[in-house]
Formats: sequence, structure tokens, C-alpha cells
Amino acid sequence: MVRRNNLKVAVIGDEGVGKTTLLHLLSSNNPSESVPKRYPNIIINTEDFPDNANCPTTTTLVDCSRNMMTASLLKEIDSLLLIYNDLQSYNRVYEHWVPELRKMGMDRPLIVLKNEFKETSNDQRGLDDKEGCEMELIMLTTEFKEISSTLHGSLLENKNINLNLAHAAVYHCIRSVVYALPPLYDYKTNELKKSCQIAMKRIFTLADDDMDGVLNYYEMKRLQEKCFPVSKNMTSFDELEYERLCIEIKMYKQEELTRMDGNQQTLIVNTRKGIDLYDFYTLIKIYIERGKFETVWGLLRGFQYNDILQISDDLLYPPLDSFIDDGSFIELSFTGYRFLIEVFRKYEIDNDGGLNNTELNRAFDICPNGSIPELWISTNFPNSCTTDRYGNVNLSGWLAQWAMTTFLDYKTTTKFLVYFGYQDNPKDCLKVTKPKKYKKRNGLLYRANVSDRKVFNCFVIGKAKCGKSTLLRSFANKDDSDTSSIHAYYSPTIRPNMVTNSLEMDDGKQYYLILQEFGQTEEEVLSNEKKWEQCDVVCLAYDSSDPESFSYILSVIHRHKHLLKIPCIVVALKADLDTQDQRCSTQPKEFCDSLNLQSPLRISAYWPSMTQLFEKIVNVSLQPLKATPGFDSDLRKYSINDEFRNNLGNTIGALSVLSVLSIGVYKLFAQKKS
Repeated sequence: MVRRNNLKVAVIGDEGVGKTTLLHLLSSNNPSESVPKRYPNIIINTEDFPDNANCPTTTTLVDCSRNMMTASLLKEIDSLLLIYNDLQSYNRVYEHWVPELRKMGMDRPLIVLKNEFKETSNDQRGLDDKEGCEMELIMLTTEFKEISSTLHGSLLENKNINLNLAHAAVYHCIRSVVYALPPLYDYKTNELKKSCQIAMKRIFTLADDDMDGVLNYYEMKRLQEKCFPVSKNMTSFDELEYERLCIEIKMYKQEELTRMDGNQQTLIVNTRKGIDLYDFYTLIKIYIERGKFETVWGLLRGFQYNDILQISDDLLYPPLDSFIDDGSFIELSFTGYRFLIEVFRKYEIDNDGGLNNTELNRAFDICPNGSIPELWISTNFPNSCTTDRYGNVNLSGWLAQWAMTTFLDYKTTTKFLVYFGYQDNPKDCLKVTKPKKYKKRNGLLYRANVSDRKVFNCFVIGKAKCGKSTLLRSFANKDDSDTSSIHAYYSPTIRPNMVTNSLEMDDGKQYYLILQEFGQTEEEVLSNEKKWEQCDVVCLAYDSSDPESFSYILSVIHRHKHLLKIPCIVVALKADLDTQDQRCSTQPKEFCDSLNLQSPLRISAYWPSMTQLFEKIVNVSLQPLKATPGFDSDLRKYSINDEFRNNLGNTIGALSVLSVLSIGVYKLFAQKKS
């Protein structure tokens, strides 16, 4: 929570109840015989009040007479302090003040102060004795649920000032704002508000470490330690305290059952040992009805909720623009992968190695809209990643899906990391790569080698029905059950499609590869040169069994010359079928030779050699020069060692120049000394 600098409190009530006396005491700390009928606004320092970490620095108090309180003023203030002092002013609370505030659409906390004028001895109490006063206030809070809290006492007791009561009244007003009731509780239905239930459900789920649906003693203890690490108001939590809470919840529910007897409503009763979700809701209601708003807000702020029960955008979307250069990419860091592994293990309850639909629903139930990210919906998750034979998302597919999400839209990743319970800055879960660099050889530009990236993006371009979708499904290990008729059956790809998977290369390093096809939007993507800045390798695919397939590739290259600036791999799909000569002016091999590219890679979705293509895409992404069109074999021999030697030569040359300059400067100083 961000600490507020100032709160505005309106002091209301009938004439003569003590409004100006309260303001005068707070401003001067001294009683006065001549108190004006109306006091100007005063500003007092409240940063030293109890719970000073959440109290505002200053508080402004406004003296409002009966004619001063308006609907426009009500919108400007944060809280109201209503003062009464006798039976007449007490009745006016019922007959005038609360009804008028309701008409104005009051949505601000209301505090009631009974100001007792005690000029008699302690044994003469009458109607204003302590018990009678407390009964009055109980009747008020019962009748008007808008009242956040009440207090009573005398501001001038036997003509002695009671500054403690004045400060207590102000603190109650501050407390009603800092630990506000309206966002939590609907006083008309006596139920938690929907937004509060959603927040508490997330807190309950994150606290339920073993995901058994109940909070045991150890989970409740960890929850308190997390939200109230140094709280003076929270006593040490032990097993007796846990049992006491369970008994209080049970008794409260029994009272609810008694009140609901004869009603059509039903009350969910926990039959298991521990505190389930509905017991947790009940516990929050108990805290609220007993005025322990600090406890409820302590839970909420321990899980990063703000005053309107939302997680702020500053936390969900940490600014990274100042750290990103043109050509840089954003990936998950080691911290991010490790946390996502913990999330997977938490919700993978049946220990079968995969997240089924029920487990996925439980994981995302605490996230916005209670569903997977919109990006995942557009990628047709879980078809976009690897799953087991039952369709459950395995750990490799889970991490690959998040690697792809971060690469394409890192803000989605940071948002869901926070909702999954990541407590530190989600920026720590991200890594910004070095920007892409271009080099020139013999007048030709090419992308420099990549050393710090783990995620690569490949666009698959080809004529409809050439086998792009089957290629993507094969990469995600989606086996087709009937391979005999798969070539005869064709379902056109309408929307863009993408899949992702991890690959372990020969050096033991692991990379993530994204394959994308664009369906009916392919021509639009081909024309968008900016879109291709996200592409590491373009895969030019054609159906080797269709004589009309490769002509589409020639047409694409002819119309979109910018593709020749990107590393290219030509792939002959459906190689398990009879190969046909292509009915075009240039055959695939001739096309590759003209651009100094390797011959088309013949593959089939049903051949084990399919993995060679994916590994080749990653190798080309790491060393783009290997597949950049226009570079002959001699130019491609330029390796990292050559680059190192060139850099070493440049360094030696620079050192030689510095040596000559140093000798010259030394001789110059020597001549001056002589």
C-alpha cells in the first residue's frame, strides 16, 4: 500500500454537541472559554499515530454545520465523524443525519462519537452512564450498517481537556479509511462483496500448500507469519489458537443455521478437519463483524492488494522500456523458470507428471477472469505445447509455453507470475537479451552470431495444403492416430497457429523454439516488414508430392525481397510420398543454388529425421550466416575464430598506436626537463 499524504475528515452534528471543541483541542491543546460557533479547517500531524506505517502524514478536519454538508462536499472527503451529546441529538442521528447522508449517496466511512459532558461526580451517572452509552451505540450500529465504529467519552471532563479522546476520534476516522469496510462487506446483505471473495479465494489457494482444500495449523501459521511478521496486534499463533478459530467458525455457522431455519438458503458445512474455503470466508466475516478490519486488510496487503482490492498495474507490469534496445528480446530468467516449476509442482496434485484440465483450472482460477491468458487461447493451448498421451500438459510443455509467452508478450507473464504468488519484483523473473547486431562482408549485411538467447522464433511459409500444420503438430509431439489417411484428409488453417517445444543440442544446452504459421493472414504478415524483425529463421516449405507447390515460394520471394535478408531454410515436406517435378521455371535445388543455400531438406512427419529440421533451425538462429541468402561457401567459412583473430588484430593495432604516442609524450617531457 502507498502511504497517503493527507486525509480529509468532515466533522458533522447538531449545534452545541462539541464539534468546535474537538477542533479547538486538536489545534491548540488547550481549552478556551470563547470557542467560536464554527471553526476553520485545521490540519494536524498524524504520522505519529498508532500504526504510523499506514497513517497519513497529515489529516484535515472540516467543521460542517447542518447546512454545510452537501453531496459535492461528500465526494471530496474521505471519512465522516458524527458527534452527538444528549437524547435530542441522539434522536437526530436516526431522524436526520443518517437519512440525509443516504440521500446524498454516502459511500464514505462513518464514525459516531458520543460526547458526554461530565461535570458531576462519578456516582451520579443517570442516563449517560457507561452501560447506557454503550447500549445506545450498539443500537446505532445495529440499525445503521454504514457506521464503521463508535466511541464515547467526554472532551471536557470536569473542565479538564481529554486530548486522548480527541486523538482517538481522529484515529478512528483514519482507520476507517486505511482499513475501509465498504470494499470488503455489503452491510445490506451481511455478506462479503464479490471482489473481496475473489481476493480471499486467491489468498486461500496460495496458502493451501498441499492443495487438499483445507488450511491446517501449519498453513495458517505460515499465512500469519507472512502477513503479520512484526505486528503488535497479532499474538503468537499456536495450535490452541488454531483450534479456537475452528470452534468459533463452527459456532458462527451454527448461529447462521439457526437464523436461516425455514429459509430456502443453504449453508455449506465443512465435514473435514481444518479450515476450508467457506470456513475461511466465515472467518473473514467474523473479523469484520468484530471490527478487526486491520486483520482483514493485513491479509490483503500481505498479498499485494491495494485499497480497491486490485493489484496495481505498477506491480503487474514493471517498466522495462528503458532497459530494452531495438533488436533486444525478453526471456525468462533462471528465477522465472524456477518459480514456474514450483507452480507446476503445486498444482500437479496426482503426481502423474502432467496438469490435467481440473488442475489447470485450479491453477488459473485465482488469475484474472479465472482463465488462461488470452494469448494462450489464441494459440489453441494445450495444442501449442507438448502433452502426455492423455493430453495433460507436462513440465516441459508448461515451461515452453511460458517461454513463448514471455518472448511474445512479457507483460502477460509478469501479470500471471504475480497472481501465482510471486512476492518480489516480477522483473527479476525476466532477462533482456543483447540487441541484434548486423555485420557486413563484401558489401552484404548479415546477422551476427547469438550467444545469450535461449528462445528462437521461426516463421513457416508455404502454399496451403503443403503440410505446415502437420509440421507444427509433429514439433509439439502431437501424433495422428490414423497415418494411412492423413494425406487424403485436409482441414484448412484459418487463423494463425503456433507451437513451441524445447530442444537439447549436442553441446548439452537447452533452447526453446517457436514455430508459427499464419493461415489466411499469411499475405498480410508477408507485407509487414516490421513483423519480420521478430523472426530468426524463415522456413520455406513446399509439398514435394505436389507439382504446383513450389511456385508459391518463388512468387513470395519475388514479391517480398526483404525475406532474403533473413536466414532461410528450404524444406520439402511429405517426402514419404512420390516426389514430383515442380511446374515452375526454377526447381527447388536450382533456387537454393542461386542463393547459396543448402539443398532442400527432405522430411516427413512420419520419419524420425524430423528432429534434424528443428535442430537445424536452432543452429541457424545461433549462427545466422550459415543460412543467409547470397553468401557463397567461401564467405561462410568466416567463423568465430576468424572474428576473434580480427578483433585481436584490431586490439594489437590500437596498442601499437598507444605505444608510439606514449614514447612521443615521454620524449617531449624529457626535453622539457633538460
